[in-house]
Amino acid sequence: RLVSAGIVTEDDVSQLSAEVEELVKSLLLTTPIAKKPKPGPPRPPGPPAPAAASERQVLFLRHGEGQHNATRNMKLVDPPLTAQGRAQAAKLAGSAELADCQLLVVSPLSRAIQTAVEALPWASTWNASAGAQGQARRVVLSPLHSERYSAPCDAGRSKQELAAALPCVRDWQGFAE
Repeated sequence: RLVSAGIVTEDDVSQLSAEVEELVKSLLLTTPIAKKPKPGPPRPPGPPAPAAASERQVLFLRHGEGQHNATRNMKLVDPPLTAQGRAQAAKLAGSAELADCQLLVVSPLSRAIQTAVEALPWASTWNASAGAQGQARRVVLSPLHSERYSAPCDAGRSKQELAAALPCVRDWQGFAE
């Protein structure tokens, strides 16, 4: 739908597919990712249907409104979310689609991290030692999922600056790399 609406191109879709495949391999997800079934009749309200043991669902979330979006100032470096952007992300918190999230992969841009923490509040307190203790969820900071650089707003900050502004990232997998 995004391609037919002119929002993304076929090349963007091909590039994203290749990046997802690379990420899946790098995270050692050996179980095939099943395609989501075509929508049927609406489900009644309540918890989402459990996924089959061999099925994995991949959801892509775009960050909420950043200051560069609101002001049209693409010269801002690593702009944070606006109040509206935080509200957009907070609307996702508790959604059925995100309830069973086991792997959260986040771009190291402030707006993406802020969106992830608002949409999945558990991400702000997750740490690698909890993951090592058998916690099913994981949070991975991955520059493979950053914006394509086209303006200063697409540039990230140093790890030290990022960690000073958003301390939770220090504990996420991928931060030390």
